[in-house]
Amino acid sequence: MLDASPQPESEISQLAEVFVEATDSLKSAMLHEPPLVEGPVTDHWGTWVNVRVPVKITLKGLHFAMLNIDVAATGWQSRITKKALVPVIFTLIFCSFLLWFMGKNKEREQQFTALYNSTHELTQIANNDELTGLPNRRLLEDRIMQAIKSAARTRQIVAVLFLDLDYFKAVNDTHGHPIGDQLLKLVATRLKGLLRTEDTVARIGGDEFIILLANLSSELQAITMAEKVVKVLTEPFQVADKSLKIGVSVGLAFYPEHDTNEKNLIRHADNAMYAAKLQGRSCYALYRDNASETDS
Repeated sequence: MLDASPQPESEISQLAEVFVEATDSLKSAMLHEPPLVEGPVTDHWGTWVNVRVPVKITLKGLHFAMLNIDVAATGWQSRITKKALVPVIFTLIFCSFLLWFMGKNKEREQQFTALYNSTHELTQIANNDELTGLPNRRLLEDRIMQAIKSAARTRQIVAVLFLDLDYFKAVNDTHGHPIGDQLLKLVATRLKGLLRTEDTVARIGGDEFIILLANLSSELQAITMAEKVVKVLTEPFQVADKSLKIGVSVGLAFYPEHDTNEKNLIRHADNAMYAAKLQGRSCYALYRDNASETDS
């Protein structure tokens, strides 16, 4: 058998080497039949013609040989390229593009996440008090405005409660600002525990807080809230190992009775709060007809 492909020496047969002993019928056919030609045949490796030629003259008369030749085995390189290599190359290119796209998408996702986080952080800084996390004056005024618009449609009442802590300066002067800051956080926690979902408590600076009560059916609901605020903030606070006692003065103003503007409502409630302080603190006062009137 003649084979044009490169073979290691260990796979090349030696002269007169017999691999398989043919049957008697096959020996007879090979000795008397003419050469057998197969092909041309085309497969993945190329186009070839296979010729089997019986050889009657051998080293020993009892044996025969067959010459098997593959002719014109060409074009297999291009077929491999077309049928195997090209698809592999295209697959690799597609996978590379897919990985690049996924990487870019991940990078953009990270950028969007970072942008959202930074935007959320800036919004928090712009709209919330840094110490207590409560809304600041800017966010509070916006919520009062929205509450007024809603109340105008539903013919309900909006109440603004202005709170100023009593004796807070003495706490700062005696125990220091860190203790005072902890006390403000506890005040914020107690106030949030009194509110409904639609209400807002904000810190507008120092020891001043404002409570917004939206969607009220009567002023009595706001007065009841003011009484609760006075009661809960006169109870002692435990800060570190210290028991601290303060109080609160509360002023109330209402929409639409006192004004229809959010800034004016805050100012009226502030004036009423000063009236409460003049009455001895730890109480509340209502604002009526441009004059503060103490109620408790």
